[in-house]
Amino acid sequence: MRLLALAATLTLPGCALTKLAAVKKSHPQLDGELVLPALSAPVQVHRDALGVPHIRAETEADAMAALGFVHAQDRLFQADLRRRLAWGQLTPWLGDRTVELDMFMQGSGLRDQALESLAHLRPESRALLAAYVAGFNAGAESLPALPIEYRLLKADFEPWTAVDLYATVYLQSWNLAENPPYEALALLLRDRISSTDADRLFRLSGEGPPTEAAWDELRTRDIAPFSAGYLAFTGAMGGMPKTAEASNNWVVGPERSADGKPIVANDPHLGQGVPSLWYAAHLQGGELHVAGVTLAGVPGVVIGHNERVAWGLTNVMTDSVDLAVVQKLGEQEVLIGGEPERLQPVKVGAGGQEGVAWRTSLGPVVSTLDGDHLVILRWHALVIPETALDAFLDLNRADSVQEGLDAFRSPQLSIAQNLVIADVDGDFAWQQVGTVIARQGHSGRVPHDASALGDTWKGAVAELPGERRPEGGTVHTANAKPAGDRAQFTSFYVPPWRHGRIGELLAEQETFTPEDMTRIQGDLVESQARALLPAMLAGVTPSTPEAETCHGLLSDWDHLMTADSAGAAAWALFQREFHRELLTEELGEDGAALYLSVAGSGRNALSGDHTEYLPDPAATVDAALHGACLVLAEELGPDPTIWTWGELHPLRLEHPFARGGGLLGKWNMEALPWPGNGNTVAAAGHTWRRDEMPVGGMVSMRMVMPLGDLGASTLVHPGGQSGQPRHPLYASHYGAFVAGETAPLWFDAEDVARETVWTLTLTPGS
Repeated sequence: MRLLALAATLTLPGCALTKLAAVKKSHPQLDGELVLPALSAPVQVHRDALGVPHIRAETEADAMAALGFVHAQDRLFQADLRRRLAWGQLTPWLGDRTVELDMFMQGSGLRDQALESLAHLRPESRALLAAYVAGFNAGAESLPALPIEYRLLKADFEPWTAVDLYATVYLQSWNLAENPPYEALALLLRDRISSTDADRLFRLSGEGPPTEAAWDELRTRDIAPFSAGYLAFTGAMGGMPKTAEASNNWVVGPERSADGKPIVANDPHLGQGVPSLWYAAHLQGGELHVAGVTLAGVPGVVIGHNERVAWGLTNVMTDSVDLAVVQKLGEQEVLIGGEPERLQPVKVGAGGQEGVAWRTSLGPVVSTLDGDHLVILRWHALVIPETALDAFLDLNRADSVQEGLDAFRSPQLSIAQNLVIADVDGDFAWQQVGTVIARQGHSGRVPHDASALGDTWKGAVAELPGERRPEGGTVHTANAKPAGDRAQFTSFYVPPWRHGRIGELLAEQETFTPEDMTRIQGDLVESQARALLPAMLAGVTPSTPEAETCHGLLSDWDHLMTADSAGAAAWALFQREFHRELLTEELGEDGAALYLSVAGSGRNALSGDHTEYLPDPAATVDAALHGACLVLAEELGPDPTIWTWGELHPLRLEHPFARGGGLLGKWNMEALPWPGNGNTVAAAGHTWRRDEMPVGGMVSMRMVMPLGDLGASTLVHPGGQSGQPRHPLYASHYGAFVAGETAPLWFDAEDVARETVWTLTLTPGS
């Protein structure tokens, strides 16, 4: 679940300096008493030293209203920015640079689908959502002034509505769809990427059916280029590459736990910025008593535990997006499934400009209308009624593993997830949940011919993989392909390097403690390098001093991606240069560069069938060694003894208005050299687009939940609870996170009472 990567940097007028001086003006009241009219009875909000709210209410509805209130107090602008992106309303804030983006989002049908999804929620879920929305708006109203970002933009806050929760859900659904950059790459390089090449470059773990031979005919057609609006959307969402393709979760069952009770661990890896994606919270009201991470603008706990059950999530990596190519019959008519169909015009407008977006029965047009063929976006979020709120509210209340699994029996989710879950009675399980599209007629790996095939989506896969209390005493997932034939419905699992390493670590000892879980989450072994590098280096005689230096560094390297490692730096550059040497002849320099903009350390051709591109493996390795150390010397100086991976791989968590520093640079988290890559358990993905490789997708939080004492659960995320710059809680978790430490998530009443720093009473007065 990646925070949008929209570059909203500001050129500040002189009058803005006065506003910046009053940045604290909007900081919320944390002590005393405030009014929340939607309440049925007073609610206590106890905040601990890290700013985590511990909400005590009489009813579940009041607890949700209070959650909405504190979300708005601490993260109003974050939620509102996502809403405006999703619904195509950024231009009033950011000006003409977002006109094309807004028009595309308005024409996509996303908000229409949100309204449809809202109608499918159970009445009791809609009632809780209404309470949350009332609390959110009251929280915004309670602020002494709107947060500084609004004042710099000269913008107002428009009241939150029930449909607005879907903005975050849909944007996270897109962020967790891994295949769009690869289909786009295939389309952009269609004159060079055949069906065989697509398998070699994209089918990295042998998953899914082979790429269809029909691609070799489709790729020769006159296909219109992507529209400016679609390119603006993919750019705002991070574009290419997807560097967040990683998450880990596991359960150590009772027979493998030191205290005889299961332990659940979860560390989702996602795009990050400032403020942090997650907001920790603890809610108690009615029969609900739950703690974990939440998303601003959305009710309920996403990952966490209640009094009897704990759970974690990772991305299934299902292929939920297709690019469909259709033949144009006339200016406003296309051929779909052998039948003519009129394009449906949708009036859109932004920044005083008006336009028309085009839709088909399969989805919105994402190309221009030039060329003989158009490109249509098939995204399952635009098709299914999203009822995740029903499922997660049931999960929050679950009394057992079985009840947690039952929560996902019927609801449709646009984000398919690997759910791991355990209860205090010792039961535990892993189960894939969510809507997984069943295709007919094509692999989903490359764009397909919808003029011939028509609608290739044939509902959802009925039975998804899972395990219940396996003999080994553990379950774990890490976005890799699970065993069995039922795992073949998706084409974008990541290679199994992290998954294998976690399994290795879980097999190393008989029993585990919560501290062991935290240690495993921080593991930095690069399993791909450990498995492949010795054979790649064997028999290679370096031909240049640079190649000799890198050969020595990699031969002596311990395969740990630590921040202070020269070998880790050499491996990262060697991977990139190897791919450049491997693919330039086949794809050309521009094509190889495009591939490098999509691939990364966690998913690349080294894990696939690339041998056909290697007429002389030793020469390719030698050239890659030379190129890697040439770059290292240019970037880090001529002395290899001072080279470090962290110098090339900084962690920069930046506020959308402060990218690159400048006057607002203090709104960013402190930049630091950072360990890990896309293959380490402690994942920290990066791209190969430039010589410096800053952290992209990364650990978005670390959580460990021992079922023997859920009050001893821990949680840390890379930022702070407050999203308001210069607030004391703006970086409340960051210090512990970057130190590799964790923090308590207080749950028991006596702990909350002891650790309370601020107490806010919300009253139901008018």
